[in-house]
Amino acid sequence: MNTRHLLIAYSWSTGDLGGIGITPGLLNLVNKVDPNLPTTVITMHTETSADFAFLKDYFPKFLPGCTVIPNPLRELLGSSQNSGKPGSAWASFHQRWGQTALMQFENGSLSARTAAQIADDVLNRFSIDLFRQLERENPEAAQAFTHAGFFLYPSGTTLNFGRLCKRGFWAGGPGTDLRLSIPLFIARALNIPYGIFAESFDAIDWPVDLVYRPLFKDARFVFCRDTDSLEYLKQRDLLNASSGFRPDCTFFFNGSDEPWADAFMQTHGLKDKAFITLIGRFSETVGPISGVLSREREQQHLGKLKSFIEAWIQKTGMPVVVCPEAKYEVALLREKVLSMLSSEAQKKCICMDAFWTPEQACSLYRRARIVVGHMHTVIFALSVGTPVLHIPYAEAGRKARMIHDVGFPDWLLDIDTTPAEDILAAALNIHQAHDQALARVQKALENIERLGAEVIAE
Repeated sequence: MNTRHLLIAYSWSTGDLGGIGITPGLLNLVNKVDPNLPTTVITMHTETSADFAFLKDYFPKFLPGCTVIPNPLRELLGSSQNSGKPGSAWASFHQRWGQTALMQFENGSLSARTAAQIADDVLNRFSIDLFRQLERENPEAAQAFTHAGFFLYPSGTTLNFGRLCKRGFWAGGPGTDLRLSIPLFIARALNIPYGIFAESFDAIDWPVDLVYRPLFKDARFVFCRDTDSLEYLKQRDLLNASSGFRPDCTFFFNGSDEPWADAFMQTHGLKDKAFITLIGRFSETVGPISGVLSREREQQHLGKLKSFIEAWIQKTGMPVVVCPEAKYEVALLREKVLSMLSSEAQKKCICMDAFWTPEQACSLYRRARIVVGHMHTVIFALSVGTPVLHIPYAEAGRKARMIHDVGFPDWLLDIDTTPAEDILAAALNIHQAHDQALARVQKALENIERLGAEVIAE
């Protein structure tokens, strides 16, 4: 690890297709642009986890020779209630400010001056103290920073605070806390050049904007994966001098599992480009947006999907494959989607009973006529040339705008406000002019590839 390398942190979850696919997409992009670039990935996962055991062998498939290391920082951080190990960087930080002030920082009830002082401490003192502790306790992991020629933060919606009124920062997540941003703070404190690649920003409430504003302005670039996030950063005076739109890293995922897809097609009697796939979203959603979709709205969404599926089958005769995007969804597909359909529609539906890999998904999506679903599902589908309909609900965030930004405003349909018959009409438009739809996707992919390559070149 003595050679100057590109440092990437973090890789995200292994519980959903997007969380798995983001980092491999980025590594594949590096491999295309500069295959000899030494690269190190810090995962979100600790050394003893099964996730890390999987990822350390998985990532080099996309960039041969890349180094994968476990998360060295998670155990070093505490919370407003947890003062941490005596003598640690967190214990010193906690002692400087105290539990009350740290809690007030999260809920926005402390004085403006104190908030500014805490923000400055995070950026310019605590980050250095934490790195010094890392040097003492895990010198090999510390070298991942000291030998980095550039630090790159991959796609996500992870640099937020106050999203959907959730205000955990010190260790209160989920999905928006200090544990996710601390590698950026360390890179800045050590004067390592750094950039943010294709993030979405739903909310950066005061006083965390006092931390992120200097962080963003000192970056080499801050790219957003949707133009609405760019507008939001502009409104909040958080834009970097080098800002702009760049596609989500998952667009560059290049894995496939053709034998699996061949077997699946044969088992279920599917023909190439003669079926569609569909992903649902349920009130049990886990992660940063858990708890925001009520059962009442879920039933409204499912009612629209029922109408869409039954009308699609009636008009085209083509079957529908109901797939999961996240592990937790597998157990719900039959219960919530298949069971609501008419007996005739059920005969034309195939419902997956197990979670699958991004490679399997891409290989099946390549064969589908249309893919209907949520963000990373439709990104995978577009990346293999298949037309899509993106049907998010509002709380999924600004990232939904990305489908508009890459050239498909008519394929972005808010499921809360779009009637089932309009979703069907959009699908039939693609179906009836399929060659034109395929050509639109190929043209968009050329621009997506160019924009992604520019980031690595920078």
